[in-house]
Amino acid sequence: MLSISTSFTGAAAETVDREITAEVEGAVARVQGVTGISSSSSTGQSRVTLEFSDSTNLDVATSDVRDALSRIGRSLPDNVDDPVIFKADSDAQPVMQLAVTSDTMSMGDLSKLVEDVISERLGAVAGVADVRVYGTRETAFDVDVDPVKLASHGLTVADIRNALATIAF
Repeated sequence: MLSISTSFTGAAAETVDREITAEVEGAVARVQGVTGISSSSSTGQSRVTLEFSDSTNLDVATSDVRDALSRIGRSLPDNVDDPVIFKADSDAQPVMQLAVTSDTMSMGDLSKLVEDVISERLGAVAGVADVRVYGTRETAFDVDVDPVKLASHGLTVADIRNALATIAF
């Protein structure tokens, strides 16, 4: 099993899925020996996991995956970190589970800290094959726009987007 982790700091999960995860999946789908692909996209993070047939040499597969990823480098957004490939044993069990709490941080801020800092640092430790984060919360809201009312005020959807971009959440 191989996992490919790609960071796109600040990008919404939908953007990560469309601009990173889909591109990576397409690039590695044709690697010889792949029997299954699964993926997840979250705020600023893409993870694509590849399963291989038992006869596949993972060292060769890793090289093939690296080559496939190098071919899509220019089609990924400019500010995306290079994809990182992790070898994982599909029979491995978690050896550590952590719970993170805070008396001073909001759940959203704590979730951001865990996703952006703690999980990245744990994943960078030699010998760590995978870091999974559960239970985080993301601040999000939907804006329903009535185009007729918006136009009657002389505004556009771009005006709404620009106004929302200036608000600190």
